[in-house]
Amino acid sequence: MNKTFDGDSAAIYRVHDNKAQKELERNAFPLHNIKYDHNDNFIQELGLEVLYACYILLSSKISKKDTKICTDLTDLSEKYEDISEIDVPILLNGIKYPYGVCLFNKWCGFKSILISEFTNSDDILQTIFNISKSHVDFNDKVSSLSKKLFWFISTHPTETLTISLLEIADLNINDNKNLLKKLPENPYIGQHIYETLGDRIYDTIPDHHKLKKLTKVKIRKDQLLKLIGCVGYIADDENIVSSKAITTSLFEGLLPDEFFRNAPGTRKGIVDKDRATPRSGYLERSMVVNLSPIELDMDDCKTIQGLIVNLFSENHVRSLINRYYYDGDRWKLYQPTDIKSEINKTRIFRSPMTCANPNFKICKKCFGHYREIKTPYVGILAGQYIAERLTQLSLRTFHHSGSCSLPTNPAVNNILYKHLVNIQNDSKKSIIILDTILDNDEIQYFRNIKGFQSSQQNLKNQTEVIYSNEYNIINKDVTEIINSVMTLLKTEINLTPIDEVYNSYVKSILSIGQIYSTYIEIVLCNMYLVKGDTLLRYAIQSNPGAIPYKKLSIRKLHSIVSKLLGLLYEPNQTTICRFSPNDNSTLIESGNSVLEKIWFNDLY
Repeated sequence: MNKTFDGDSAAIYRVHDNKAQKELERNAFPLHNIKYDHNDNFIQELGLEVLYACYILLSSKISKKDTKICTDLTDLSEKYEDISEIDVPILLNGIKYPYGVCLFNKWCGFKSILISEFTNSDDILQTIFNISKSHVDFNDKVSSLSKKLFWFISTHPTETLTISLLEIADLNINDNKNLLKKLPENPYIGQHIYETLGDRIYDTIPDHHKLKKLTKVKIRKDQLLKLIGCVGYIADDENIVSSKAITTSLFEGLLPDEFFRNAPGTRKGIVDKDRATPRSGYLERSMVVNLSPIELDMDDCKTIQGLIVNLFSENHVRSLINRYYYDGDRWKLYQPTDIKSEINKTRIFRSPMTCANPNFKICKKCFGHYREIKTPYVGILAGQYIAERLTQLSLRTFHHSGSCSLPTNPAVNNILYKHLVNIQNDSKKSIIILDTILDNDEIQYFRNIKGFQSSQQNLKNQTEVIYSNEYNIINKDVTEIINSVMTLLKTEINLTPIDEVYNSYVKSILSIGQIYSTYIEIVLCNMYLVKGDTLLRYAIQSNPGAIPYKKLSIRKLHSIVSKLLGLLYEPNQTTICRFSPNDNSTLIESGNSVLEKIWFNDLY
């Protein structure tokens, strides 16, 4: 039985014999599963407090204190009085390291210095995994490291998680804060300015300040800007961005009118959660039921067809690693050494969308060469993985709902960062003043932002870029991504190019979490029909030029496999919660779902 709570799937098994018990231990026991099945991330993570301690130790610098000699990391002192001075020089194998770096590597279980600078949680875990003797040993090492780091950050006399208000008051950010007070009533260009000034403020914070250290692992830049810069533009519960920004910071305290203008943004988190969670739960049930016929049941279907894929981002490239692609001569495992160089290239991949395996199933070669897949029912896995990401994301929107998330152009932000000196506003327009003369290409960047009216050079050899005020702007936050994915899956579209749907779907899914691309393609593999209602992936085996005439919705997939499948996710007319055997008002009606008919004992 599978149960869905907040997006996590809980599998309940009744262990009835020794064989089942061994299978359960092999496939579900946490110590035997180091990484997720749908991506390469480790299941066990380092908490934010632990990561902060990692950063503190690995960013420690060598001081002018007396050097201590250490022949082996196992001999390194862990006394409290030593741990409080992480900048003491340690001479290890002829090389000087700060004590903090040595201590961190010892706590990781290393015999030498394997990590000397902070990157991210996955890199640290991967290094520990590489030297671990077994999965159990890996889990033990990570658990021990987490305990020691948490103890370190909890007991260290100075390196704590507390933000110093004196540090905030001492920051030299008045010029940028004055510009934030002038944010235009055009969120399209205003969001560019807001992010740019946030970067300027961030760069003025000294590296030794607690605030700067916390941004490495715990506080995002946008949260930092709200704390010490200004709150910025707010979206209401209808996801409409207010054109008038809130120009005071949380540290200063909001003015009365700003407090009430900020209230709809706070309410948005509650509304988003209420709207998105039930829909994503229903979508998961639809996907799992309709994708359940898709299984792995042969090694190679021998197809010569493939999916043409335009690689658009690093995440997209990573999602395709260990898939088979055509190198001009044969099908070869895709294992690029330079991920960035692959961006914008076009490659042909074996895909569930072009698999020739009959009976709606797919072969292992079209699926990809991943770690051991513990079940052949990959269609069910695809439905759970993707819907779970949507559900978790809808729940996490609570933490940043109400914030403006309009897209920005990095090229415009770079120009503003270097040259923005003033902003002038009136009731109809805003003038952005830059202390440079823009060339035609740079002006075009600004022209592409909605509300652009003109640009001109003033007497001070400055460029003035003029924008009209803009209102009723729809926010581009995670709820829009969730809605776009749900719309794509639930809507039946005629005569839509496959690459258009594929690109839109993949970009949306990868923007909310890393997942192997093969699971994304599994959702689409039985959706496309050619004339005669034959699946496109079967039609192209004999006619490579076959053109689809219809894309089925996720709710219509059962119609080409078994109409009985559709009965399993019919919405109930009368819920079990409202049913009472003694209540005549709950008499059986023909409109009840199959599940209700089973409950009412009325299924013939």
